[in-house]
Amino acid sequence: MESDRNLWELPYYHGLLPREDTVAMLKANGEFLIRKSEENAGDARTFVLSVVYGNVKHYLFREEKGRISIDFKSDKGYKSIRDFVDSHLQSRQPVCSASHVIITRPIGRKDWELAHADIVNGAKLVLCMGVSP
Repeated sequence: MESDRNLWELPYYHGLLPREDTVAMLKANGEFLIRKSEENAGDARTFVLSVVYGNVKHYLFREEKGRISIDFKSDKGYKSIRDFVDSHLQSRQPVCSASHVIITRPIGRKDWELAHADIVNGAKLVLCMGVSP
């Protein structure tokens, strides 16, 4: 699976984001984002496509034989999540064979969202609220 660092190059990748937060971010059918899944007991984190189609749906990306997809029944996989997204945006094909869900509009990060790689251990974040430190 590709690295978290590579995915930060995508404006619609939000890093570690709880699924509950996606409901407030995704409003219209076809709006989507990519996020890192929350950790569940015994499960490794993976990447998730969250998309609105009636309500917010969440699809896990999987890797098989070096290829990435949500549904290997409907496609042979892609070299990267970016390739998956680009292909589905252009073709308007459903993201998996078991649904009619299509992606149409990526939802980008807000200016205040930081990539985990931009955070340096030991650095201090100071919030100025009119009070001297």
